[in-house]
Amino acid sequence: MRGAVEGSAVFPLATEIPRQGNGRRQYEYALLLNSEEGWYSVLEFYPADRHHGRLARKQLAELYLSENRLFEALRVFQQLARAGEAEPGLRAYGLAGQYVVYTLEGLPDRAKSVLLQLWPLRERLARYDRQMAVRVAQLASRSQQLEDQAKQQELDAFLSRHVDNQEAD
Repeated sequence: MRGAVEGSAVFPLATEIPRQGNGRRQYEYALLLNSEEGWYSVLEFYPADRHHGRLARKQLAELYLSENRLFEALRVFQQLARAGEAEPGLRAYGLAGQYVVYTLEGLPDRAKSVLLQLWPLRERLARYDRQMAVRVAQLASRSQQLEDQAKQQELDAFLSRHVDNQEAD
């Protein structure tokens, strides 16, 4: 497989995926495939479509996470956090993904550092991706990484609010 350079990262090109006509249709096709090449096809064929490119990166990060490809997931979550400077929800999602990876990798100092950056954006994260917000809150609650008792209580209330809402869906 060949590679394409984007920023400082090298992405494989989706050589076998058919072009679908526009970024939205390419993204919808990639949803059906839910594969690394499918997500890369959105980035390769429609680099100017930033919206669907971000959505494809989000899906790619989740795919890597589900396959326990933590280094690759971390790299994509870092890109999302940087790309989301103008979009707090996307930034929160990228930070949340980094927190999850660092926690799973057993790197509590890095996880805590990212959690503290994410903390002010937690409600934005819940609006952007409630499932990720719940995942982070559950991991943070289990790991007791918030030493501040008031923040721990806020986390417990956040978790209660969003887990209850998720179960109602």
